[in-house]
Amino acid sequence: MTPARRNALEWFKKHEPAAWFPADGPTMAMRKAMERAGEIERVPRPADFVGMEQWRLTAAGKAALG
Repeated sequence: MTPARRNALEWFKKHEPAAWFPADGPTMAMRKAMERAGEIERVPRPADFVGMEQWRLTAAGKAALG
């Protein structure tokens, strides 16, 4: 695991569920790679929910942190 990937996983652990990504958060490219790897997922929300998409660590993401 790269240091950038570990930092991104730790950032999600600290901020989940995350909807807003400041400059110190994971980049969009990193978030997409983490989603493809099954380390993060979108938080399910009701059909009538209006707002920003939220993300959280999956069990695989938590396991990767150790």
